[in-house]
Amino acid sequence: MECGTLPATLSGTLERRLLTTVLCDLPGLTAAADAAHPEDGSAVLNEYHAVVGAIIDGHGGVVDKIVGDDVAGVFGLLVARKDDPVRAVRAALRIVDDLEKLARPDGAPLLVRVGVETGEALVRPGVAPGSGRGLLDGWEISMAARVLAAAPLGHVAVGALTQRLTAGVFEYEALPIRSIRRDSDRVAAWLAKAPTARSQVRWTARGPAVGRRAVREDARGVGDRRQAAGQP
Repeated sequence: MECGTLPATLSGTLERRLLTTVLCDLPGLTAAADAAHPEDGSAVLNEYHAVVGAIIDGHGGVVDKIVGDDVAGVFGLLVARKDDPVRAVRAALRIVDDLEKLARPDGAPLLVRVGVETGEALVRPGVAPGSGRGLLDGWEISMAARVLAAAPLGHVAVGALTQRLTAGVFEYEALPIRSIRRDSDRVAAWLAKAPTARSQVRWTARGPAVGRRAVREDARGVGDRRQAAGQP
């Protein structure tokens, strides 16, 4: 299959897919762009979109949607790989590093926050990646957004399943468990730091790597436990 070509399953019925989502946010960039000259603000936004898109694409993902200073990337959609979560976290760390070298319209560095989570999502039929119409829906997308909300500015936060799947590749620091909404829905997140010396991905918390089926079962188990607890 050629790069960028939609598989047949994406043009048919709604399908559950195991994916890793990368959500990027530049708080205040849109307001800063509006306060600057239109040409300057537009140039910064275009450069931000281009840098994030190129990094996601270069690590094997696709850009799902761009809305202002928010960018959503997906790994495991066009081509499913065992190391999609690793690719996603590497891309997220690269995004933070590369954007810090750029400047906002007011001259301050571009400080982004990024959230990464792995899980099952619903793929909408007839919607192409990058169309801006929102290709994905489901619990995993909601969780990625909540992990993003826990990310400090200039850093990458990952959710529970992504952290578990990549713990042998990256160093992590647990972030304080916080309530995202008024219903006290609590989200655990980890701060992604430098890669470790080891490169072995731990695909499950129970033993040796056994492939994407175990990851999918783990993701479903997390979702089932949340539903049993009355959480979305």
